Amino acid sequence: MATVVVYLGHALDRRTFDLFNWFRKTNSTQVALIQTSNAFEQWLYPGAHYIDGLGMDKLFDFARSKPNLHIVYLPFLEDQIEAIYAAHAQNTLPENINYLLPHPDDFVRANDKGLFTSIFSAQKLAVRGYSWAELQQEIPHAGVLAKPKIGRGAIGQIFIRNHTDLTKINGYDAYVFQKQLGHTHEVIGAFFLCNKGTIQAHYQHKRIRTYPKTGGVSVLSVIHHNLEVLEKGRAILKDLQWSGLAMIEFMQDPEDQQYYAIECNPRLWGTCLLGEFAGFGLIQLYIHQISNTFLIGEAKPMVQSCWQNNPNSDVGVQTTNPEAKICWPFPYHIPALWKRDKNTCYIGISGAGFRAILFISLSLFSLKKWSTLRKKIFRQKSSISTKH
Repeated sequence: MATVVVYLGHALDRRTFDLFNWFRKTNSTQVALIQTSNAFEQWLYPGAHYIDGLGMDKLFDFARSKPNLHIVYLPFLEDQIEAIYAAHAQNTLPENINYLLPHPDDFVRANDKGLFTSIFSAQKLAVRGYSWAELQQEIPHAGVLAKPKIGRGAIGQIFIRNHTDLTKINGYDAYVFQKQLGHTHEVIGAFFLCNKGTIQAHYQHKRIRTYPKTGGVSVLSVIHHNLEVLEKGRAILKDLQWSGLAMIEFMQDPEDQQYYAIECNPRLWGTCLLGEFAGFGLIQLYIHQISNTFLIGEAKPMVQSCWQNNPNSDVGVQTTNPEAKICWPFPYHIPALWKRDKNTCYIGISGAGFRAILFISLSLFSLKKWSTLRKKIFRQKSSISTKH
């Protein structure tokens, strides 16, 4: 009988560390598959299978060398997903790698912020976008946020308040220009597990604190329920015929008090621990849908959710902690550690014990992590080279 393992990504990815610790803490039966760069990183994941080296080629080679392993792939990065698509198209994808992903064309529509904004703003589901020609004529009073069409988080974003700010744009066709909506910390993240456009499970959280305070990395968020966000997310994912995991970020327009999607992340999100901690279990459901050997006994039935003012909703699973929060204490909000509470889970710490110290220590010596941190905090322009 084949052994089932869950691909959890790179050892120093906080999502990898958080999910591994949660599965151990809750006595889940998952066996993890981790990509590592050295022996020190392997100490973080006792009992796991290891891939020596990074990159999808390493994963594919490992899968071919271990035909007895049934590998469930969790989508951590966009370029990983593209590698899956490419290998599938070339008929070189190992047969023992299993996943739930959208059609490649639908992935592109979600991943490209320019396409996403254009398609769904026309349906009044996403924030309004502006063309470069429109901005040359007039800058909207509310301002404009320029985002790289392909990019992660706040990296590379530029605020446009006047025509002088337009000179900061190097290669305008690599950006999408969105209407600025309110304050950047007033964001609702909506998280979905879908199959062919039908939502199977869903939850939301709302930002409480960012670093810096003017907008940036989410360091404290709380479980939240907004029916407008749910229904607009449902419409978007139905249009995309989405399969697998997705996060859609929404912000409220102060002019009409409506919520609009600002982007879709077609992969595992940074606060994925909160959904498991609060009892929604989207990651467990994803894993179980691909292979029913992960959960002891029968899969938990998907029951009615507890959305406020909508007791007949058929989306999601019953939360066990509707007041749950998630905090990213290091390096953004260290004082939170002095007053920890049972309703909050902590990125890089919860369920880790002494291994949290090792994880933080190894992360401190990662130049890539420091570079990403600097870009997230200061929104440094990413190196986008576009020829006109």
